[in-house]
Amino acid sequence: GPGDHRPTPPGRLLRDLANGTLPALPMGGSINLVDVRLLADALARADDMGQAGAEYLLTGCDVSFGTLADAMAEVTGLPMPRERVPYPVAWAAAAAEDLVWSRLTARRPNASFDGVRMAGRQRRFSNALAKRDLELGETDLQATLRAALDWMVHNGMVDRVLPGLDTRTDTAS
Repeated sequence: GPGDHRPTPPGRLLRDLANGTLPALPMGGSINLVDVRLLADALARADDMGQAGAEYLLTGCDVSFGTLADAMAEVTGLPMPRERVPYPVAWAAAAAEDLVWSRLTARRPNASFDGVRMAGRQRRFSNALAKRDLELGETDLQATLRAALDWMVHNGMVDRVLPGLDTRTDTAS
């Protein structure tokens, strides 16, 4: 979401998709995306509303990489990668980049080994307890992508025009 200045691994994925620098996505995996604003609200309520000893999964929506690419194409107005990399190839590339190359160059990897390892399987997370006890809201994938990308564009993290994203600000009085 907005404010991911580092950015986090999911934020880098969105930034790289928006910039057109990812030629392919992993085959068969999924990612869980949660709107950071909903996450912050639930965390703020945890002290008052959370049950002692309860473990809450503050997750959002589970989406396949194909679904993510489709949503990004709709939000940005740009084509997204259609190529899919078999998991073993993505795993080996991430291991080489994260465990060797990034340590030699002191640069963050494009795809972290842990991120690729986790994304290699279809995972489903239940946030039912957090919804019930902490009133965790429902992540709207397109609205979350739009807010994150709008923030990235305004902060110089996206190098090309995203025709589907209206980033104009009204300056007329």
